[in-house]
Amino acid sequence: MKWPDHGGQPHKLRSDLQIEFSGMLDFSANINPLGPPGWLLKKAEEALKNMSVYPDPEYPEAVRSVSEAEGVENGQVLITNGGAEAVYLAARLVSGGTALLIEPSFKEYSRACRHYNIRMEYIPYRADFTFPYEETKEKLSEVDALFICRPHNPSGTVIPYEMICRLAEDTARHNVRLFIDEAFIDFLPAEKKLTGLIQKYSHIVLLRSLTKIFSVPGLRSGYLIGGKNDTAFLKKEQIAWSVNTVSAALIPPMMQDEDFVSRTVLWLHQEIKWIESRLDHDRWHMSRTHTNFYLLSDRRMEDQEPLIHFLLKEGIAVRHTYNFSGIDGKAVRAAVRSRSENEKLMKALEKWEGR
Repeated sequence: MKWPDHGGQPHKLRSDLQIEFSGMLDFSANINPLGPPGWLLKKAEEALKNMSVYPDPEYPEAVRSVSEAEGVENGQVLITNGGAEAVYLAARLVSGGTALLIEPSFKEYSRACRHYNIRMEYIPYRADFTFPYEETKEKLSEVDALFICRPHNPSGTVIPYEMICRLAEDTARHNVRLFIDEAFIDFLPAEKKLTGLIQKYSHIVLLRSLTKIFSVPGLRSGYLIGGKNDTAFLKKEQIAWSVNTVSAALIPPMMQDEDFVSRTVLWLHQEIKWIESRLDHDRWHMSRTHTNFYLLSDRRMEDQEPLIHFLLKEGIAVRHTYNFSGIDGKAVRAAVRSRSENEKLMKALEKWEGR
């Protein structure tokens, strides 16, 4: 069958597989189940009052809020239409060149490269999703850019900070741009962010998303941080009014809501430990995740498609991995959701075990 390219499409899966079910728990999309925070809807309604007026294309309040929160200058920040636009804009910096991708990874990297006629080289993650540092270092002389994902999508693992620092030095030495996708970085403790590297290395571009942590994928809120020359160039390349009035108005209060982010980090740490405690690890393999999703596979099967079908019949949608090169259906990806929802997934897995 033709599997959806992204998560968050459980009804399409159910329709394609002709499975009838009145409700569906969506574990396929990596959205914070604690959000959106209570204040957000009111702020969005207030912003809608300005929908008859074009937004300021410079988005000064949004830029200022990001720069203050991240400790960078205004000229280093570019507000984007979600993390996906940040990926495409970053690729524009090496249009016609060669990029190195570490697979499996978020598919928008390769799509953005194709869009800008960028040739792609690939290196696989190791079996336990340890980052292949030595192999990557050896390829840097052959490419113009390196895309990496931290936390890694789809495994949820995190490249150690010390290794990122070595990669920063290596890529600088070879004049290779380093694009680091931090779409899920807010699910980690604040000290895990890489913003401090921007002050030292102008060739690094950080790609961020606010839609995951604040549970607002429909708003398309994101930004990138880089050197002033890169952000100025990309601002000229960006489609005019790429970010809508509501999204731009909500970025400042989202950047200021540190309490909500801290509560999310604490909740996530506890929930991952609970999920790990409920799984029979002789039967199930779970990736060593640090964020709000994980890879899961039944060790008794090579292809997890029967599990996907079973869970859909139980009213649970997980994310397939057929379009993640190197996994190719050998695991499913599941979001970390509320305790009651996670309990339903665990009960369904127990039912699967007892068939």
